[in-house]
Amino acid sequence: MPKHNRRIVFLTYLNRSGSTFLAGKIAEVDNAFVSLEARIPDNILYGQCVLRNASDIDGVLSRLYADEKFSSWGVDREELSKAIEVRLAEKHYTDFSALLNAIFDVVAPNDAVCVYKSGSYYKHMPELLRVFPESVFVFVVRDPRAVYRSQKSSVASNGKRVMASNPFRVGSEFSQAAKALATDIGKNAIVVRYEDMMNNEEYVQDCLRRITAFASIVTSDGSAADYSQRIPDAQQHLHTLVGKAADTSRIEAWKNELSSTEVAIIEREARAAMEFFGYSRTGVSPQGFGYVRRAFWFVRHKLGSLLRGKGVSM
Repeated sequence: MPKHNRRIVFLTYLNRSGSTFLAGKIAEVDNAFVSLEARIPDNILYGQCVLRNASDIDGVLSRLYADEKFSSWGVDREELSKAIEVRLAEKHYTDFSALLNAIFDVVAPNDAVCVYKSGSYYKHMPELLRVFPESVFVFVVRDPRAVYRSQKSSVASNGKRVMASNPFRVGSEFSQAAKALATDIGKNAIVVRYEDMMNNEEYVQDCLRRITAFASIVTSDGSAADYSQRIPDAQQHLHTLVGKAADTSRIEAWKNELSSTEVAIIEREARAAMEFFGYSRTGVSPQGFGYVRRAFWFVRHKLGSLLRGKGVSM
């Protein structure tokens, strides 16, 4: 039977912000389930989700199971198809809400809190709140200089290239996040700071209480390790710290690994956002050849933004 009092949480973030560390912590809580990442058809980011009849359901499921990330969840397709039909029979479910709830009906039928891990959803809160009016958004924030340092040294799960090579882009994305969240923090959005997670276990427990809405937190031994084991092999290299003790040495590693030019670009591009999220700036400036590198990165960022707007990836 479908669960009707389920709390749906959207876990959102910039890549390399500590979201998987937090996901492992949530997974330790009894009666809470955390998904892996996937591209679930949603009528927003990942394609059309129209479920008017059996043919529609089959078409949406074909696209869903073509996604390698979702396929790694190991969800039985026939069981999911039946769960969708059950949800659609209840007229108040829209296409995407029927699909996502049906997925949770199959993978976490008894859990009161189900978390869908989808990084870019912070950009689409108004649309998602119309579909899931009782949902909660959790945004994991990390110092943008540390995010950039981690992205530039991390190969994406497709194994083709590093996650980031331009500080302008990371600074811009960080600013966009602040603008998207500005009016919803304290209402539908909870911000969790990476640095505080690393330094303060009580902060983590307080965040878990707010995310799950449980007055007291009961944990299950081994749940974080179980979550880590569910991560596909192609992504394991990105999440080596899940289920392990917090590593505070990573908080300020950017100070020794980024150039003054990279730091200056991020601090200027994300100035207001850094203040909004409580991060102080160093005030450094590019040095020598750094001005040439800044010009190169700026042109490349603007060109990349233009091409992405036309649907061309860079």
